[in-house]
Amino acid sequence: MEPRPCPDCGFAPRTVSPADAAVAVRSYPRRYRALLEPPDDEQEPGPEDLVRRRPPGGGWSAIDHAAWVAGVFSLAADALERTRVQDQPAVEIAPQDPEVAADAEAGQVLERLTTEAERLAGAIGGTGAPDWTRTGRLPDGRELSAIDLARNAVHQGYHHLRQTEQLLVQLRGRP
Repeated sequence: MEPRPCPDCGFAPRTVSPADAAVAVRSYPRRYRALLEPPDDEQEPGPEDLVRRRPPGGGWSAIDHAAWVAGVFSLAADALERTRVQDQPAVEIAPQDPEVAADAEAGQVLERLTTEAERLAGAIGGTGAPDWTRTGRLPDGRELSAIDLARNAVHQGYHHLRQTEQLLVQLRGRP
């Protein structure tokens, strides 16, 4: 995993401890919900349409970003569990294209995100200090330590949250 801060979102992976990772992962469902389900008193027309809308020129919708993060969390939880009990297991960190979210309602995507966030936070909490240096092997052959698996998941949650915020601002036409 890249030790430097992300050039796009500024996330600094080396600053995230296992305890921080669990807290961050648990915070994402609430944070995505605040973006994808505006308060009832907000008079914005068609929020469900807004979260499905793609940016001009193409790209992911807000709901696609949330679905991607749910997929990342699912894979990370599986990878942490395997890394903890197997020697250098094959692990995945990138889910399939989020287009599968195209027909899902925001509530369904947010429910999956909540479920996977809790599962990942549990996997992080169940990983003991000596296990954080254990490694898994990515499909391209690179090794990734357990702590880097957790940090990658936190980074993906943060990165896509920022992209979702920027997209919704753009679609609403607000500076």
